[in-house]
Amino acid sequence: MKINYNDSKGNDRIADLNEIISISPSCTDKYAFEQTFRFDLTRSLFVPNWCYKKILKPNGSSDEYGIHILSELMNLQYLYGSAHVDYELHNCFAHFWEKFFFKKPRVQRATARLEESGLVSRAFVATSLVGDAKIAKELTLKLNHAKLLTLVEDCEVDL
Repeated sequence: MKINYNDSKGNDRIADLNEIISISPSCTDKYAFEQTFRFDLTRSLFVPNWCYKKILKPNGSSDEYGIHILSELMNLQYLYGSAHVDYELHNCFAHFWEKFFFKKPRVQRATARLEESGLVSRAFVATSLVGDAKIAKELTLKLNHAKLLTLVEDCEVDL
């Protein structure tokens, strides 16, 4: 398959499948290359394969919400935390809604299952809202790094 396009100098070119290009006329080859190889860990999520075997619902199927929440905590610990220290995430309901569109009841159920397995600890913190609004409770999660390491060691994987 060949693609015809204009390069940054306005010359007609033919691109092979091996080339990474941007078809947009306002983009240059350099811009397309930079956009292709930009990897933003804050917007991406790495899900270890062992999660699908170890993080399960009571019926034995994979707990997709729990897996995403645990993977996000591991990712944030890698980006912003310290090694071998329990990472704590505040305002979890807002965070998981903004990133994954997970609603509050799903986050509550998934984090309850993660807490039962000992992988996270949950705390509900009262946050006051402006005016006459009711006081809402926000979720804070703390990743249990020691328990996570024992789970990973069972699968012979390094974190």
